[in-house]
Formats: sequence, structure tokens, C-alpha cells
Amino acid sequence: MTLNNQRLMLLTKFALKAKNHIGAVKVAEMFNNELYAFNILAQANLTDDLELADLSEKISYEFEIGFNLINAMKAYIHNIKEFNGDDEFFHKSKYLLNKLANHLYGIKISGSSYRQAVEELILNVEVGDRTFSINLARKFYRVWRASNKSVAESNNDEAFALIDQKKTFIKLWDNTDNEFFSNLEICVLSYYAESMLDKGYSEKDILLSSRIAKVITIELRNEQINSSDIYRYAIERTQMLFEREELKRLFLIVSREFYHFWLGNVPQKISVM
Repeated sequence: MTLNNQRLMLLTKFALKAKNHIGAVKVAEMFNNELYAFNILAQANLTDDLELADLSEKISYEFEIGFNLINAMKAYIHNIKEFNGDDEFFHKSKYLLNKLANHLYGIKISGSSYRQAVEELILNVEVGDRTFSINLARKFYRVWRASNKSVAESNNDEAFALIDQKKTFIKLWDNTDNEFFSNLEICVLSYYAESMLDKGYSEKDILLSSRIAKVITIELRNEQINSSDIYRYAIERTQMLFEREELKRLFLIVSREFYHFWLGNVPQKISVM
């Protein structure tokens, strides 16, 4: 891969921006050492600096360095941040996910390869972090597989399952207006629509966001307990089915807004009984 002036300027800009967030970045090492570059890009992508995160994604795509894996990490951590208010849990998740990602980078997309990567992770973390790491790896597996679906589809059985899942989702998306909703679900969806109207959303945005909220409601309706973990898992399962980037972004916005309504945090003027 040729390091032309444009790429050198991009790496230099990234290194200067990253210095205040993740420390000194060795530009030459990023170009010559793929694993080092991936580790730096993954760390940068999970910072709160949006410009730095965008630069890391651009570089990972331009240099073909773990683009799918970095996006999967970002999606996973985003959901934790939105639906779990525990700062210690959030920061520990980021720290251990970065460690896991280093073992996942470049491996074959398969269950056995993933298990081996998790075993290597467990051997390289503190004893007190092993249970946390195992739980994180189990939850991240779905996101990792979904982000690499084009590669994983080389397995025919999994390919057919993914196609069936996609067909089911498309059918659900096209028929949400005809879906039967319980009185409780209707109340929650109605109040969410009212809240958007109060905020001055356009009619188009309200209709599209309401449809996404219906999809989330259907995905969650068989859950027995309302909890942040259950909600987060449902969002992880569903968000990967949105292929257009603008819909993915809107889905995450709606999932964040709708979460409180789903928990039952609605005012008295709307009855949910």
C-alpha cells in the first residue's frame, strides 16, 4: 500500500487530534504495523470526540484496517452508554472490548475462531475481570457476526437464516401499520408520537420515527421484564438489519428516545392501564 501525500496528511491530522485523548500516536508505526494501527483507531473511535471518531473511521476504511470490527465496537458501546448509566461499567466495557478486539482482528469469521479469541483474552486479563470479560464477549458476539454478515454468509446455513431474517424484517417494516397492538402498546406509542409533535418534529419525521418505534415494540413484546439489558439486546439485534446509514442513525435516535416510554415513564394524562 502506497503512502501518498494525502494519506500521510490524513494520518498526521489524526495523530495530532488523538494526542489529547489517547496519547502520542506513531504515524510511521500506524502504516507499518496493522495491529498497532487497529488498536489506535479502535481506541480513538470510542472517544467522545466526534471529529476524532470520524477520522478513525475514514482511516480504517481508506487503509482497510478493521472497518467492520470498529463499527461493531462503536455500535455495542453506544448501546451501553445509552441504556446503562453506570460509568464504571461503561469504562470497563470499553477497556475490555478493546482488548478483545485485538484478538478478533484479522481472524476467520466463525464461532470457533471467536471462542479461541475469547480464550486468549481471558488468559490476558486480571482474574477479577474474567467473568466480566466472558459476559461481554457473549453479548458482543451477535454484533460482531452481524457486522461481518457478508463474510459469514459463506456458510450456506447461516446465509439462508440471514436471508429469512431479512425477509421477515422487510415484511414487518412494510406492515407495521396493519400490526395489532395492545392497549398498553398503543398508549406508549401514542405518547411517543405526541412528544415528537411537542418538539416540533415534521410530519414525515414523526411517521418514520413512529414506525421504527413500532418495530422496537414488536421486537420487545415477548419479554417478561422491562430492563435496560433486555432493551439493549433488542436494539443490538435490530439495528444491524437497517442497511441505509441515515436509517441506522435515526434508529439509534429513536431507540434512545423511546426507551423511557417503554419503561413506563409516561405522564398521568395518558393511561397505560
